[in-house]
Amino acid sequence: MSQTQHLHMRGVRKSFRFFGLHDLDLELEPGQVMGLVGPNGAGKSTTLRLVMGMLAPDAGQIHLFGHPMPEAQAEAKQHAGFVSADMRLLPNATLGWHLRLLSSITR
Repeated sequence: MSQTQHLHMRGVRKSFRFFGLHDLDLELEPGQVMGLVGPNGAGKSTTLRLVMGMLAPDAGQIHLFGHPMPEAQAEAKQHAGFVSADMRLLPNATLGWHLRLLSSITR
């Protein structure tokens, strides 16, 4: 793996009862843009959750900005942003409150 790669996935597997990702390999170099396109259930969200350390792979390696995921996700997430479609916010709190909370956690 090149130290400059933003994303390196090799032989990644994740299995669920009715779905699985098998032997996924992805690389993203600086200056490249990657899009994940496919029908519902193809594994796009699962792949992103694996990359962000929200799920641990059953097999394989994931490095984000050179950091092994999910073990070093705090370090890797200093260089990444991710907003999930199913992100949950506290219903009675403002966006500003949420941003201040996240800011206090990441210092």
